Amino acid sequence: MNRLVIVSNRVANLRKTTQTGGLAVGLADALKQRGGVWFGWSGKIAA
Repeated sequence: MNRLVIVSNRVANLRKTTQTGGLAVGLADALKQRGGVWFGWSGKIAA
């Protein structure tokens, strides 16, 4: 079994349904079809 692993400096909001295009949408679709994980960082730091 192959798994897709994405590591990025961007975190997509996969719960929104209003997204229509772009790299994040394409990658999210690939994750849904093949399964995998997306590691990302939003840039926020918790204190």
